[in-house]
Amino acid sequence: MGLPLEESIRLERPRNKAVLPLVAGIGLAIGYFANTVRNEITETVLEKNPPAVAPLNPDNQSSSPTSMDPIISQLDPSVKRYDIDGGVCYLYPDAENAELSSAYVIQDGRYPVENFKMNRECTEAFFIIDGEYTLTLGHNTTVLKPHDIVYVPLNTPYSIEGKGTSFVFITPKWKSEQNVHCDQDGNELPKPEKK
Repeated sequence: MGLPLEESIRLERPRNKAVLPLVAGIGLAIGYFANTVRNEITETVLEKNPPAVAPLNPDNQSSSPTSMDPIISQLDPSVKRYDIDGGVCYLYPDAENAELSSAYVIQDGRYPVENFKMNRECTEAFFIIDGEYTLTLGHNTTVLKPHDIVYVPLNTPYSIEGKGTSFVFITPKWKSEQNVHCDQDGNELPKPEKK
C-alpha cells in the first residue's frame, strides 16, 4: 500500500532540489577544468611558437605589410579608404591568392542611395559588428543585428540601410565593375550620376 499522491509528491521534492545544484556544480567544475587546460595549452604553444609579427602600434604603421603578415591595422597605408553610399569602406589588401577581399564598413544611411546593387562575379558575406540594419535581398527584407551574418548570392539585387559597423568578406577578389546597379528584379540600370 503506497502513500497518498500528495505525500508522494511532498517526499520527492527535497530530493529533486538537491539534484539541480549537484548537476550545476559538476557542470561548473567541468567548464573550469576545460578553460584551465585550454589556457595552459595556449600559453605553451605561444611560448614555443611566438607570433611572427610584432603587434601593430602607431609607431610602426609606416611600413607596408608583406602578404604573409597575419595582422593588418585599419591605419596601415595598404588599407584603402573609399566613401560609399551611406558610409565609408576600408578595403584591406587582397589575400595572396586573390580569392578573398575584405572590408570594414562604417555605415549611416542606405547602400546604394537609390535602387539596388547586384554582384555578377563575387559573393559577399556581411558580419554585423554593431548597430542595426535593414537588408533587402531580392524581394525579401530582414533586420540584421550584432553578430548576424548574411550572404549575398550572385545575381541577387540587394540594399542595406542602417547605422553601425560591419565586416565584409568578398570572394573572389573584389572588382567594382562586377557590382552593377539594378532594380529590385535584377534589371541592370545606368550608374547614377554623382550629385
